[in-house]
Amino acid sequence: MKEKEEQEKENQQFDYEKLPKDEIKKRLFKIIIYDDQTQNKVNQWLETDRTLLPFIQQYASLLAKYYFCKMEIGLYQSSINMTQSMLLWLQTMSDALLQHNNINYDQFLKIRKYITKELKTSENEFEILIEKLAKLMSDQQKQQQQHMSSLSSSTFANIDILFLRSLIVSFVREDQERYNIEFIKKRHLLMLYAKDISLAHDFYYLQRNAQHVIIFLSFL
Repeated sequence: MKEKEEQEKENQQFDYEKLPKDEIKKRLFKIIIYDDQTQNKVNQWLETDRTLLPFIQQYASLLAKYYFCKMEIGLYQSSINMTQSMLLWLQTMSDALLQHNNINYDQFLKIRKYITKELKTSENEFEILIEKLAKLMSDQQKQQQQHMSSLSSSTFANIDILFLRSLIVSFVREDQERYNIEFIKKRHLLMLYAKDISLAHDFYYLQRNAQHVIIFLSFL
């Protein structure tokens, strides 16, 4: 429950729809800070088409969730891959051997079940986000085409929605760098328990001699 609350809190950090429009413009211009000509061009686009800023906010919010969801999928998938061979191995161990190696099999299954569930949830959300991003981009392009057919402004006609999207991608990824360290910590904590079991697993599958066994048992 606590992990879920932390995830929701992290997702709120990427809600660009709640940011003031001036702040969104500042994020855009920061990416092209050394190019006055491009800044002026983008500013003209925003003044000409009042739908662009809301689009940028919506697209940035979806994109931030997309990247975050993608990282989570990688985290959960790597954990499952790492523990797959251990799961099969633990299933063959007796209760006495599990206790001897200080392995809590029930806890291991509980954690793995939770991760598998979260992976499925994240994968479903990821597919939905892809569809939403594609639809939002398509709707914006159609809206521009409709406006272009009714307006004679050459400035409006020259709006490059793909270039604008590249700016959104740049500032969203830049913002996410601030949260990468916390995500790495989360990944490290999730892997700690699996690594402990992995060490025991690797030992049992080594080509051991009597001396190796004596050394190992001396640390138990």
